[in-house]
Formats: sequence, structure tokens, C-alpha cells
Amino acid sequence: MPKQITITSISGNSPFDFYACDITNTYCFLIASSVVAPPVLVLDIPPPLDVASVVNVKVIDSSGCTEFINYSCSPTPTTTATPTVTPTITVTPGLSPTVTPSVTVTPTITPTPTVTAT
Repeated sequence: MPKQITITSISGNSPFDFYACDITNTYCFLIASSVVAPPVLVLDIPPPLDVASVVNVKVIDSSGCTEFINYSCSPTPTTTATPTVTPTITVTPGLSPTVTPSVTVTPTITPTPTVTAT
């Protein structure tokens, strides 16, 4: 799933062009153009910026005015399976008990990413 940002308010004149930029605004990628902004707008962050911890969104309105919105991004969530060995005792009449290990996979989930506008 791509990393996304949510824009809840924007100023200027529609339509808008949206760019995702690195923290230095050296590399910018067009992510939406000619958008008449609804009350809430969700945009995908393209590679290679989808792994950045901070993304600047450059917004240019129809008058040519530019606004920068800074977003702090959480790391991408990962799920890791951790095997757990649980001994199982098997009793056979007349013989000593036999321990047979069985493996149980317990997923470990890291925090879900959230995007916070600053």
C-alpha cells in the first residue's frame, strides 16, 4: 500500500496542482494536477519519497501562488512472524513419554503509519 497524505484545508484559487517534494525541495514529483479541492483530499506519495520521514507538499493554485505543506511521516508498518516452540507430551502405554515440539507462529506488528500535517 502506498504512503498517503491527507489534506484537510487549502487556500488559493482552484484548480490546484500538487507536488511531493523532498525536505530540501530539490526533487519534486507531480502527484495531482488541475484538482478542484474537496473538503478532504487524499494523495499517494510516489517513490522514492514514500520512504522519507518528512515530505513537503508544494501546492500551486490557478493564480500561480505557491504554498508548501510539511508532513511528518511514520515508518511503513511491517508484520514479522515469530515462531514459538511449544512442547507436546505424547504418552504411549508401556514406554517413556515422548516430547514432540510444535511450532506456533505469532505475528508481531509494528506501529501503523500516520501522517501529521505540521
